[in-house]
Amino acid sequence: MKTTGLLILTIMMLLAGNSSFAQNENDEFDGGSPYTIFGIGDLRYNTSSRTYGMGVLGIGLTGDYINNLNPAANSKLEFTKFSLSADYGYLKSTDGVLTTKVNEGNINGLNIGIPISKDQGWVVNLGINPMSSIGYQIIGTGVSEGENYTNTFSGEGGLTRINIGMTYTLFKSLSIGAEYNYAFGNIISQRTIDFENTALFDYFSRTETDLSKSFVKGGMLFSLENLVNKKSKNLRFLKFGFVYQMGIDLSANEESIIQSSINTDSNIVQTGVVKIPAAYGFGISNRFGDRVNVAADAYFQQWSDYTYFGMTPSNFVNSSRYSAGLELLPSPDRDKSFFQKLTYRAGAFYDQAYYTINSENINTLGFRLGFGIPISELNSIDLNLSYSIRGKEGNGLIKDELFNVYLGVNFGEIWFLRPNDDF
Repeated sequence: MKTTGLLILTIMMLLAGNSSFAQNENDEFDGGSPYTIFGIGDLRYNTSSRTYGMGVLGIGLTGDYINNLNPAANSKLEFTKFSLSADYGYLKSTDGVLTTKVNEGNINGLNIGIPISKDQGWVVNLGINPMSSIGYQIIGTGVSEGENYTNTFSGEGGLTRINIGMTYTLFKSLSIGAEYNYAFGNIISQRTIDFENTALFDYFSRTETDLSKSFVKGGMLFSLENLVNKKSKNLRFLKFGFVYQMGIDLSANEESIIQSSINTDSNIVQTGVVKIPAAYGFGISNRFGDRVNVAADAYFQQWSDYTYFGMTPSNFVNSSRYSAGLELLPSPDRDKSFFQKLTYRAGAFYDQAYYTINSENINTLGFRLGFGIPISELNSIDLNLSYSIRGKEGNGLIKDELFNVYLGVNFGEIWFLRPNDDF
């Protein structure tokens, strides 16, 4: 990790509900993006290593893969799949004058999909996946009554969910899915004031909020495959998807510890609710010929309904995400080369965050490129590259540039399938 300094926000103003980013030439940053200070942090949109490479969520995209967003999209899973993914990112943040650089790796989730009956599209899925992440540290220096001090704000945490769901094909053209989720995690914020003069009392405060609650989401996927004449090649594989995630009233237990010269050890405990708003999305996909898949999504969440212990931040707005991508499947030629055996993916996304700063929306534009590498008939590796830009320079804002390398490992097994199912 290397920090060259960053002209950063005045965090006290943020914590008090003011969304301005005040400038202080003695501030520097030594952590993840300062944008993660808001709400529950950065939202994690990793639905699978396949869809990540396409830049989409895959709400309307089926296939032999596990989609952990729309359970109805799992109806075409052919074999039991184990999917594990991780990424390593390089973050560069700047205000146009000062810059900080951070490297960080994360495990993105473990998912299992088990087809019980391929003919009926009956699939059970289980997983553990991140929902959000928080990570920042802001360091400033100052002078008070002739005494030098260092002021540090930091935060970490986020939400994770454990899920179990089921998919079933009601009719040949309609699949439905439902999923039970248990969300848990914490939000930790900390402040320290350290004086150079050891005769003076330092200040320390730490607030930890533990969160947990179960919630349900459901989805459906409609296909024209069995409704359109086979001669209509451009419409035959057209699919439409929809997913809805109910709002989550997270049970919250907050404990604050304050240590100072006035009160050496003060504990404040409160319980309440952190309300995460409902979300919904639409997706469409189509296959052209035998090798080209295209997909697009739109996903929305009503963050204007968010509350933290009954309070709604004045700068919270509804978030949205739009994405589109394509996939080129391997050549059917038996004598194909290594590169002809690969699956190629590419896509782009546009994301409007759930908060504003100085009355400006914080938007992200990203581009992705992916490769599916076969290891054996049932096993594969997905290697994806991502580049995105969030925010901008000027008006007290920060521009984040993030480059990610994303790796997904997929293992296949034959479990539970009935003898009359085709292999």
